[in-house]
Amino acid sequence: MAEQKKKIEEIIVDSVDGELQKNALEFIACVRENKLFITTKNYANGEYVIKYKGKGVCNVWIGKGYFNAIPFADFTDEFEKYMKNLNLLEMLWKNQKKCPPCNPRVCAPQAGKSEEEFDGFDNTVLGKKFTDTCKFVRTWFRNPGAEEFECLKAMMEYKVQSIMIGT
Repeated sequence: MAEQKKKIEEIIVDSVDGELQKNALEFIACVRENKLFITTKNYANGEYVIKYKGKGVCNVWIGKGYFNAIPFADFTDEFEKYMKNLNLLEMLWKNQKKCPPCNPRVCAPQAGKSEEEFDGFDNTVLGKKFTDTCKFVRTWFRNPGAEEFECLKAMMEYKVQSIMIGT
């Protein structure tokens, strides 16, 4: 008989504890309250996608000792104003993903660097310059605290509003 897959809340309880567990469970409750859909991307690797009307809003990875989230953000002028009005720009900037570098053979030529000298991309994110960032993932919340979860939720709310109005 096939093993029944656990709910994401059960995975959280089994994987993390303390404040992270509390915050992660509150985050998932918020996701459900806002009628967002949680789908399994890769159950064995703890990967989930949070969607609204079939469109991605956030990726989540849960495993032993970690809860990571990557919100799908549109870095527009309107988004910058929204985050600034919520006093969340600093938190967003604090969570910019550094380049691992996971694939310098692909990324180095795009950055105009050799594989040996490649250490990430220079990006400007909502008015602030960053070096050594990932080209594909801008914002990555790793084991977020309460403030990071608030920033994550705000980013997701903005994305849902964008989907609702069709932008």
